[in-house]
Amino acid sequence: MPHQRQLIRKKVVEILKNRTPAASRVVGNPTTPQWADSLPAIFVFPLSESVEEYTQAPRENKRTLQLAIEMVARANQDELLSDQLDEMALKVEDLLGVDDTLGGTAEDILLRSVEMKYLGEGDRPIGAIRNIYEVIYLTAVPKTTEGQDRITDLQAIQTQWDIREGEIPSDGVLEAEDKIIVSP
Repeated sequence: MPHQRQLIRKKVVEILKNRTPAASRVVGNPTTPQWADSLPAIFVFPLSESVEEYTQAPRENKRTLQLAIEMVARANQDELLSDQLDEMALKVEDLLGVDDTLGGTAEDILLRSVEMKYLGEGDRPIGAIRNIYEVIYLTAVPKTTEGQDRITDLQAIQTQWDIREGEIPSDGVLEAEDKIIVSP
């Protein structure tokens, strides 16, 4: 079973692919090469993630993923580079704002910051806008892993009492016993 982070990344790529000026050039890997002639392109990749306990029984973790969506474009004669990038960024923000649970793969997605970078080298400048989203999702802590015995759910509790009175030590005879059966 894939990690929830992978499902989130794939869902974001699916939401953006063929729906922005980058067309089908939306990838979930920041190291996928893109040549200047094949721009614009969008890269979707995780930056970091924090984890905290959300519930104890059953144990569940709340994860906050910092997800980068980097949009890269090359200047053309018809439109300013910053306008191209802003148009792409607006389209990405709109598409992700409509589906804030990413098809049920997350609890929420929130835009937290935007970074811009421009490179003036070459025959036409290249620029990038990186939207950094906070994606909140929950994961269950598994009761078993492959090759490990299953930890069973609590089924019954048995208690016994040897009641002592005041300063008199207990006599070793059980005065009470109880068994509680936990319903599934």
